[in-house]
Amino acid sequence: MIYRVEMSRNLNPELYRILLIAVLLMSLTGQASSQDASQSPFLLAEDVQLFTPVSEKEVLFVDSSGEIRLVNIDHPLEPIEWLSDWDPRKLEWSETGRILYLSSSIDGERVCFAISVDTPGLEEVGPAPLAVVVSRSDGSGSTTVALAQNAGGGPQFSFGSDADLLYGYPFMPCGIKASDYIAYMSGETTGEQREFYTIIDLRDGSRLQGDLSLNSGYIDCPFSDLAAITNGGLLLAFACISADGSFIDSYDGSYMKVLDWVLPNGLLAEHEETQFLVLSDGSLLENTSEWLNIRCWVSGALYICSTGESCEVLLAGIDWECFEPVHGRILESFPREGHVISMPGSEGLLIADFDKLFYYPLLNGTSSSIME
Repeated sequence: MIYRVEMSRNLNPELYRILLIAVLLMSLTGQASSQDASQSPFLLAEDVQLFTPVSEKEVLFVDSSGEIRLVNIDHPLEPIEWLSDWDPRKLEWSETGRILYLSSSIDGERVCFAISVDTPGLEEVGPAPLAVVVSRSDGSGSTTVALAQNAGGGPQFSFGSDADLLYGYPFMPCGIKASDYIAYMSGETTGEQREFYTIIDLRDGSRLQGDLSLNSGYIDCPFSDLAAITNGGLLLAFACISADGSFIDSYDGSYMKVLDWVLPNGLLAEHEETQFLVLSDGSLLENTSEWLNIRCWVSGALYICSTGESCEVLLAGIDWECFEPVHGRILESFPREGHVISMPGSEGLLIADFDKLFYYPLLNGTSSSIME
């Protein structure tokens, strides 16, 4: 297999930005005292099946009973019931079941959840579908925007960066009422039946397809409108999530395994035990240094990372020309296991380990002060 590896002297502007921020990170972390690294994670919630942050202090999660709870980092282990004003009866649904998917917009203003719904007569035409509901993070303004199915690796739904677009799969090409679903599953044609689609414009409810296909899987970028189209975790293409759902055709496809999004226009991937930075313009940068482990892209140009077999976990910038952390700050007592995501505002991290959710504070406003 032959790879095209580009190490241009005319760096991508985004890479220049990374290096400039890295220099600032070096100067700031050099001033930190040893007591700054005394933080440790604390247990925030138990019995957590799904979760998503909605503010700098609040997290929504689904427990094993299938209900949504809200917990505040100032009141750990004291979750409260989260209520929405969604009423399934308005759409002829008589029963509701478990919540099977939960996500939020980047700004935390909107929440999407998928809940199983049922009504008499459904057992004659097929399994109960999922109602895809979008609401404000306080539970108000709840609207059913689509029906979906628990199939094909889904459900998975994500907001665009401005929260006006919701995309994902598998949306069902029918209306949102129980009668629409029964008619569709029975093979009847109704006025509400539509073509297959992958994007919903939440401003007017229009359903869009474009040339975007997500049914084989996708990994959305947390800080841009790009998504990596995948199949079994292997990169197939880049797509820009917009009203026309267009593909970016510059990536020629080497079937690399996607590891993490690390730039607004690039992701870390591996192939045959070699790491690459894959940019959406089609260029590749090969990692010739130690293996780079990214636990979390915190914000901007900051990462929770480590190198090789090192047990030291760093909050650091990364020089993407040599794939090396740039004089980061060591995070003491950082768990070696668990899925890590950043809270909005980047003053702390959420760490999910089995059904427990932990909060890890980043002291002294480190991340926000670096990015100012």
